[in-house]
Amino acid sequence: MPDAATLVEALVSRTAQLLGVTDAARAVADQTAGSARAAACAVLVPDGAGWRVSGGHGLRAAERSLVLEASHWLVEALQSADRPILLQSSDLARRPGGVPLASWRHLLVAPVPRTRVFIVLARAGDDEPFGPEDVHALAGPLTRAAPMLRAAMQVRHLARLLAPLRDVPPGP
Repeated sequence: MPDAATLVEALVSRTAQLLGVTDAARAVADQTAGSARAAACAVLVPDGAGWRVSGGHGLRAAERSLVLEASHWLVEALQSADRPILLQSSDLARRPGGVPLASWRHLLVAPVPRTRVFIVLARAGDDEPFGPEDVHALAGPLTRAAPMLRAAMQVRHLARLLAPLRDVPPGP
């Protein structure tokens, strides 16, 4: 087993290959939105006890900092779901709590396999609702996105573990 110095040197030499959660979420948003012909997308990544909007496009300013708690109805529904959920604006109007992109008429919310990450895709009212063909079109991109998202969450975890080791000068 390599010593700590060797491990650190190997990691430092490969930092350009590491993606943070925000960059990974943006990439996943672009890939999945294109596959499902969505006009907007939000990527909800687990962070502590909640799920944080970590990337996307077509988001309102308030949605960019949205965090859903584990008890939120959407999180509870998705944790027990093994496939995407189709929502219409009328479905959202009857539910409490903020959902990213809830102002859009048609939503498709999908879990990313083996990550606890959720993707919210949206289409406007004039567009056709999401259907089974869109769910099918997402299967490949979501499966391919999983390793990148898992790695990004591990990088975030490592960065947080290393944060106390920073050489920060004392304040004034």
